[in-house]
Amino acid sequence: MQGSDYENRIQNTENLRAAYRESYENAEVNAWERYSAAVGMAENANDDNSYELVFKRADKAMYEDKRRFKETHGINR
Repeated sequence: MQGSDYENRIQNTENLRAAYRESYENAEVNAWERYSAAVGMAENANDDNSYELVFKRADKAMYEDKRRFKETHGINR
């Protein structure tokens, strides 16, 4: 990310989660028309010596998002 996308990265991530949540919870449409996804974001830290570390943190954040979804909705996605 760069520019305003980077500057607003946390809000953009939360907006994406909210959009998936809104779609999944929309009872006005058929279940197969709803969508959801787990979202994780991580930043490159000064002491990261590879992108693999960043991806691992993003993956961990994604699984945390997935866990919260399951706690709320009682299912996996």
